Amino acid sequence: MNVGRFFLCLSGLSICIFASSQLSGCASNSPQKNTANLNNSSDNLSPNLSPNSVDPYEKYNRKVFQFNMDLNKAILKPVVNTYNSILPMTARNGVRNFYGNIMMVPTIGNDALQANFKFMWRDLFRLTVNSTMGFFGLVDVASNIGFGPRTQSFGLTLSKWGIHQSPYVMVPFLGPSTVRGTFGFVPDYFMNPVSYITPTWSYVGVRGLQLLQNASDVLPQEEMMMQMSVDPYVAVRSAYLQNRAYLQKQIMDESSSDEDSDMRPGDQGFNNNLVNNNPTPLDSDSDSSANNPLDMEASLDAEQDQDGSN
Repeated sequence: MNVGRFFLCLSGLSICIFASSQLSGCASNSPQKNTANLNNSSDNLSPNLSPNSVDPYEKYNRKVFQFNMDLNKAILKPVVNTYNSILPMTARNGVRNFYGNIMMVPTIGNDALQANFKFMWRDLFRLTVNSTMGFFGLVDVASNIGFGPRTQSFGLTLSKWGIHQSPYVMVPFLGPSTVRGTFGFVPDYFMNPVSYITPTWSYVGVRGLQLLQNASDVLPQEEMMMQMSVDPYVAVRSAYLQNRAYLQKQIMDESSSDEDSDMRPGDQGFNNNLVNNNPTPLDSDSDSSANNPLDMEASLDAEQDQDGSN
């Protein structure tokens, strides 16, 4: 039953990837629109990357982005408003902590796949503390004693082992990601304990509550970004790619230097994306995970914490 659910999701993603590949020729042969926006943003993660290599499927991505925004406005926002009115803030914090604790399992798995054993034991300790002293993760005890949450995904694992750059892609329902991150959904799915819940109606209920909480966290800040941005698509893309670059650097730093062991990567959110392996959505390079201008705020906070400690 779990495998059947997975392949149903995978078939949908395959259609999305196939559609984007069919549109890639149109994107590469069309006039280079919004080149000024691309060059002035931080989307270019390397001096050797051209705008087309960062977002070769922009025509397709913009259509999916608008579809996701319309879906959020028509369906997701009313549902989230009802959820927020029923559940008080304290209860929502408990729900967020609970799912964040569960998502430490794929985090530990990716730590191991990255041969990052120091952080694997650290994250295992966090999971153990919150699962016991924190009443199954409802209370985040570990953060209060210096073991804060970390963001991991198989997309970051692929980056650790050499796939550093990957084209940006907007996934229907899930939000911002990259081609690398989209294929990373497969192992992340199997490392996620929620994927093994049976029967199916129980899985739908548990997963649905997670998505509602993720949406509750993301939508207010997403709306703020939409109002402040001249081009919301470019703003989301820039925030997401900057966050990906920040997380990739953190992963490499963690592996190469013991001095970076106390740094906490920012939450992998924008993964608006509501279905990523984070309590803060939008990172599908979950990503999420996503999916997520939220990530930039968390990333900058982490970077300021690091500067302060130095």
